[in-house]
Amino acid sequence: MARPQSLHSHTHFSDGKLSLPDLLETAARFNIDTLAITDHDVALSAEQVNYLKNHAPINWISGIEISARLGSELAPEQPDTGIHVVGLFIDPEHAQIKQYVKWAIHHRQQLVKQKVNHLKSLGFEINFAECLQAATPSPMVRSPHLVASLLAKPHNRALMMKLKQQLHQKAHQSDRLQRLHQKVLQAPESQLPYLLFMTPQAFVPMPYFENEPDVDVKQAGEIIKAAGGLSFAAHYFTVKLPNALDILDTILGHKLLDGAETIFGFFEMKAGQTEFIHQQRKQIQAIVTKHQALASGGADAHAAVDLETFVQHPDSRLTANLAQTMLKLAGHTGANSSLADQS
Repeated sequence: MARPQSLHSHTHFSDGKLSLPDLLETAARFNIDTLAITDHDVALSAEQVNYLKNHAPINWISGIEISARLGSELAPEQPDTGIHVVGLFIDPEHAQIKQYVKWAIHHRQQLVKQKVNHLKSLGFEINFAECLQAATPSPMVRSPHLVASLLAKPHNRALMMKLKQQLHQKAHQSDRLQRLHQKVLQAPESQLPYLLFMTPQAFVPMPYFENEPDVDVKQAGEIIKAAGGLSFAAHYFTVKLPNALDILDTILGHKLLDGAETIFGFFEMKAGQTEFIHQQRKQIQAIVTKHQALASGGADAHAAVDLETFVQHPDSRLTANLAQTMLKLAGHTGANSSLADQS
């Protein structure tokens, strides 16, 4: 029987919990056939590629997940709406990839510095050096590293609990606050900062900062294509616009990307959102089929538990031979992966 493949996963070089060797060993333990390494805005290093070529216990694919925005042509009223674009089979040493990663690291650090200053104004004890330390060994400091720095200090946890109590007292004032309150009651501690003060939709909204992603979806697709890769709209159900599916139809119809993930949402299904995820998959698959685009998907793994949740769900079987199918349809050699050696 063909084994599942997860073409979307993260190491501790972005916001994952595991090193590359540990991630691969975990995938092998769960009988996963192929794993794509798609760290956020970071490509594989030469050292990592060498490890993969000589020691990987399973099939592997070089990838990246680019943090992009829809842009004014696709979403003129909300051009800064975020979209993640996964690139598979990319050459991590390609000039455009290296240029993008360098730019992304700089801008992400500037963004976190702005967020740190904002959090200080709210009374939190935090500094940028602590966030960088939390991100080690990655140079790509992100919001999860900021959260880890926050939660490490009792003062910040106490202040967060005060905000939680304030939300409890005001939840009756509007439907939005009631819904937010319910989410806060169910959320693990690591998610509370996002709900209470670290997003524009939070109880205490965080303002939009100018250093958010400045690459639009078209540019993301072009970067991935130049590096020899195939591009996919990732977990598209997270794009929260009324016309999101119409925008995806335009993206694939104009071939701005090669395809979209059609197998996703394993964490959400475990949390009870099976009906919603299946509806989203069906709608996205219809658009992919309409334009004869490519399909991808997987666990979006950040930790061992994500791979475990993935393989325990019967839908993981839908990913069997997924990489081989896309390569055949795209006429791609499978370069920058172990699959190239099998063609």
